Amino acid sequence: MKVIPAIIILLIALCIYGCGILGFNNPTIHFWTDKEELLPYIEEFNKQHSNYKIEASFLDPLTDEFETLANKPDLILCSLPEILIHHNNFDSLDGVLSDAGITNNDVYQNLLKPGVYNGKQVFLPFSFDIPVIVFTRYDKDEFPEFSLSLNDLKTQSDKFTQFQGKRLKALGFSPLWNQEFLFYTAVLYGADFRVTADNILIWDETALNSGLEYLRAWINNSMGGFLVEREFSKKYVYEPLYKLVQDNKFGYYRIGYFFSTISEYYAIPYEKRKNLEFRWLQLDNKIPASENILVFAIPSGAKNPDGARMFLKWIFKPETQKHQITMNTLYNNVCFGIANGFSILKDLNRHYFPDYYPFLVGFIPFEDSLVFPNQLPVGWEKLKNEIIMSWFWEEIARSGEISSLKEKFK
Repeated sequence: MKVIPAIIILLIALCIYGCGILGFNNPTIHFWTDKEELLPYIEEFNKQHSNYKIEASFLDPLTDEFETLANKPDLILCSLPEILIHHNNFDSLDGVLSDAGITNNDVYQNLLKPGVYNGKQVFLPFSFDIPVIVFTRYDKDEFPEFSLSLNDLKTQSDKFTQFQGKRLKALGFSPLWNQEFLFYTAVLYGADFRVTADNILIWDETALNSGLEYLRAWINNSMGGFLVEREFSKKYVYEPLYKLVQDNKFGYYRIGYFFSTISEYYAIPYEKRKNLEFRWLQLDNKIPASENILVFAIPSGAKNPDGARMFLKWIFKPETQKHQITMNTLYNNVCFGIANGFSILKDLNRHYFPDYYPFLVGFIPFEDSLVFPNQLPVGWEKLKNEIIMSWFWEEIARSGEISSLKEKFK
């Protein structure tokens, strides 16, 4: 008679372990991302949790067939512009941060807005990057201590630039070396690209044209014009720019400064980076944040959304992020901060980052100085690269009245 209760108890225990009856848990969380920076987080989560396990696939999570996939992952991490086109295929992430004990005051509120669709937090930002201007440390006394305005950069570039006849011999800085600089100039001038409720892209035409006029005048007046700048850049700007700003093999430096992001700056080998400095790019004390925000999303129809939310609750805790920053620096990982960016947690950036990244001491921007992207339209990446940037190049290359960007969309 005593054998039967023992068998029943054993069967119940097996059910609890195998099926997760106590919490109705599915133990496996299928996670897709092409960001290998998340591997240490996944390994640490699996080490700390016995009731859940992350199975990660490091691949492009958003194939053309994503919407029709029968077996979607439970969780995705990718950049915001890449995922916008699929925004109707994800569940709400409302409540994830509060479940992790994080309040509205703990995060950058304007950073959350680009991920809101139909009144719900569909995409949850994890980290963000910030553009910088990089130069050699020997020039640091020539620049303001914290940030660099467009006019500051132009003034210093003009001092550096040299002509040999009508040709450029040395060029301090060119807006044309990185098309993102053109775009962020427009952002700083207040172009304010954003989407309407009907998914129509709108912007401030006057501000956009003002930014373009500034760039066109800079290139024409300081560099001899578009063709002269292009001739110089084609001939000399062919190596990584961090090498060129430190290269005086001709007896002088060919270029002076370059545009980058803080994560790319950190990725420069230390032996080269130790001789470099950076400043945030700003206009009227406003510093643009990169639009390539890393975001989490849970696909609609995921088999284990509860497990995915459990992982998100864990990864957004300050203790988790502090631990990973410590591990990054302990093992000399080239990954900067939180998955190659700043955290959405303000206090972590202000009080923890400078301890592990000494070059950030006194360099953490305040929330009210940061300009985050607005909510952007579906297909933004294609619109920007194929239409907006094409318009920039065409208008900078020619003279005369600026043609309306709206004409490019017709």
